[in-house]
Amino acid sequence: MITNNRMKTGAAAVAIIYILVQTFQWWVFEKVPDTGNTINDFLSGGNNLNIYRSWLMLLSMFGLLYLFFTICFEDFTQNKGWRILAFSGFFIFCFLELFIRSIELFFVQGYLVDTYATANTEDRAIIIKTVISIQQLWWALYFPLGLSQLLASSILAGLYLKSTGIDRLIKVIFIINGCRLFIRMLDSYLHIDILGISTLLNDELYLPLVIIMFGLKAIWLVKKARLIM
Repeated sequence: MITNNRMKTGAAAVAIIYILVQTFQWWVFEKVPDTGNTINDFLSGGNNLNIYRSWLMLLSMFGLLYLFFTICFEDFTQNKGWRILAFSGFFIFCFLELFIRSIELFFVQGYLVDTYATANTEDRAIIIKTVISIQQLWWALYFPLGLSQLLASSILAGLYLKSTGIDRLIKVIFIINGCRLFIRMLDSYLHIDILGISTLLNDELYLPLVIIMFGLKAIWLVKKARLIM
């Protein structure tokens, strides 16, 4: 065994904290919504609420890495190769998220917003072009980011496909996550949005799905740690 009961309990706590962080992010998006105007949305990134949101999401990636490690290696006596492969997918996901969110927080919301405030008209135009280019880079990076998590989720769902008892929870979690990511990537990169499902999943149902999936992860981890019957 690589993990122990204390690690599982800690990972369950991380799952709950992540739900709180995502809830705060949803609240910030409600308070400071996107307007569709590139300049206004760029400048609103310097809002204190957005800065706090970015910090929390950035730090959360370290917690998620710990959470995924604990889940992947909860039982390392079987399917070792598949578990290592699954964790590798989650590691790539967390690494790319850290990369993207670091650029967002320190370069865009920090340096570029501050520079824009004192820049002349010509320099401001250059800054906005830079922001647009960075957004396109993020969009490109979200392909390997989403694909790596999709593959990792599919592997874990497959490993627990014939599971019984409490392990059925983790199977359901990663089947839901895999389907969500697949639908999202179809829409984002192939422009296929079947019956508007992608929009529904990524807008109205995004936070409820986070609460459900990470809440179930917390329950599963606590159960596996034998803290409750």
